[in-house]
Amino acid sequence: MSSKVICGSNKMVQQDVSIVEDQGQYSSSCGYCKSSGNTSISYGLWAHSLSVYDYEDLLNRGWRRSGMFLYKPEMEVSCCPPYTIRLKVNSFCPSNEQNRVIRRMQRYLDGTYDGPLSSTREDSSISDLENPTKVDDLVPNRPSEKLCCNVKSDHSPRGPDSVATSNDVDNITKKLCNAVQNALDSLYETGLLPRDLKISSIVVQKVHPAMRKRIKTSTAGRVGYSCNVAFSVAAMLSKHKEADTYIEALQQAVDYASKKQDTRNKVSPCLFAEVLASKLQGGARLYGYEVEACNGHLNFLIQDSDKLGIQDKESLYSSKRVDKEVLSSRMQGKCGSHIISRGIRSKRILEVRMKRSAFDPEEFALYKRYQIAVHHDRPDDVKESSYIRFLVNSPLKFVPPSGSETVFCGFGSFHQQYRIDGCLIAVGVVDILPSCLSSKYMFWEPDLAFLSLGKYTALKEIEWVQMAHAECPSLEYYYLGYYIHTCPKMRYKAAYRPSELLCPVTFQWVPFEIAEPLFDRQPYICLSNYVANAEQYTNNDTNKDTLVSFKDDNDFNDCISEKGTRTTQDASYLSGLASSSKETEDVGNTLLKLGEDFLQFKYLQGCIDERIIRGLVLQLREYSQRVGPTLATKMAYVLS
Repeated sequence: MSSKVICGSNKMVQQDVSIVEDQGQYSSSCGYCKSSGNTSISYGLWAHSLSVYDYEDLLNRGWRRSGMFLYKPEMEVSCCPPYTIRLKVNSFCPSNEQNRVIRRMQRYLDGTYDGPLSSTREDSSISDLENPTKVDDLVPNRPSEKLCCNVKSDHSPRGPDSVATSNDVDNITKKLCNAVQNALDSLYETGLLPRDLKISSIVVQKVHPAMRKRIKTSTAGRVGYSCNVAFSVAAMLSKHKEADTYIEALQQAVDYASKKQDTRNKVSPCLFAEVLASKLQGGARLYGYEVEACNGHLNFLIQDSDKLGIQDKESLYSSKRVDKEVLSSRMQGKCGSHIISRGIRSKRILEVRMKRSAFDPEEFALYKRYQIAVHHDRPDDVKESSYIRFLVNSPLKFVPPSGSETVFCGFGSFHQQYRIDGCLIAVGVVDILPSCLSSKYMFWEPDLAFLSLGKYTALKEIEWVQMAHAECPSLEYYYLGYYIHTCPKMRYKAAYRPSELLCPVTFQWVPFEIAEPLFDRQPYICLSNYVANAEQYTNNDTNKDTLVSFKDDNDFNDCISEKGTRTTQDASYLSGLASSSKETEDVGNTLLKLGEDFLQFKYLQGCIDERIIRGLVLQLREYSQRVGPTLATKMAYVLS
């Protein structure tokens, strides 16, 4: 931090200084153990501005930020004490599971794997807990193969008028019905349709030549089967109390409103047919059919492969209409239909871009889909204003690179974008600090959950620090936020080894393998007391059997209540108070901001009422104990 201090007899002018305002101690309900009372207690500061150096020092005392708000859990009195966890990247050794995540993504980029719909032996051995997808009746569709259902000797799709047995027709209609049902399930899961809207039956009919003549489109001669489920969906949604909200989301999903302004906020079968057609591009093609929406109907078209060249045959699984109107605009980030076509088998290009934190409508659209599909937020609850407050606003002051770096981008707050063929698939919200990358939040494309994007992007963030270290040698750590031992879904963070946990009392870093067995004794503990005795705890069989057993806990929702209850300050509840009493004896050098002036607290003594001074001493001691004596003299504490 570059700062300039001009001292006078009782005040100073300081430029580029961190400025914080006390928000006091707060309590709220716990999003991890779901306690009924306000059992999660934190201390907060509002950061008007903050240097990257000061924020790194705060991280190393257990602080984190949410937008402009800084918070430090009061671990000793909270129900689920969170420990800061970090990894030294040059010592990182990926696990077998982490290597599988990397290989899975590489196969996807190479075009040899398209997710759970593929049923090769290699893919079926992979267990993806993030997205247990149905794979019934689905087969691979490699470019060199032309697949359809019930093929005995000819691997080409049947023509629309070819002779088919009743069993053939029954099997095809059953498979197409399953594909439509899977598309509807996807709409429920991603929040585009209400979960209480269920279609009782789906009917797919074979289209006979006489019926085909009545279809007034250029593709009429290729229509083999048709489905009218969009009419049932429209009729049921029109009676739903939140119909307008879902219609708007569906219109955005296929850029429908911009093409048909007269249908905005109207329940239209044509709209649902468009949405379902875009969803079906990954499923129905596997049976030798393309999908087209026509006047509210879903028409399944026989692929006319005889007229295609070699290159066209490798991508014949995309209908011409969808290729032109949906897929190309989607990959350019202009469309809200978010399925990356699984039928395209050409190699894909992954690009990672580091951008300074700023609002991006494309990022917000992805964030909204993620919150609705993964965290089951209501569409109305995912607001642009809260997104900006939580993930865009930052008090960190940007420190630019010297100019010659190719990876290192300077210090500050950034959004790390992941794009495949130009389409945004994930965003990591990170802070780049002098010695670390601090991972704040990650959101990703729900339709690509089979790629384990949360795990993959964490591995890429580790890789980024390793590469940036060559240009900025001080960068060597990856901070994963908080670790809560009693929360099963947080334990994945400890899988990035060898990791360290921050002792909440001495603020020393302790190897995770030493700390882990201690948590079964009690959730809050002075970890550094056990470092000297680490060998005893790892070699003694009796202690090992006693300490290493894990507890089973209920799953948690990764949410933090924005509103808490301010609690009465009580120094006896402060985490680490006993070990830090000497730090808080003298607050005379604490830097204050009073109006436009910066001055040390000692210059106020004798100038204001003694009772006010005594109250300020208690307040500043609590502040100094939490941020540390060094930061208390560097950061300006706002006096209102």
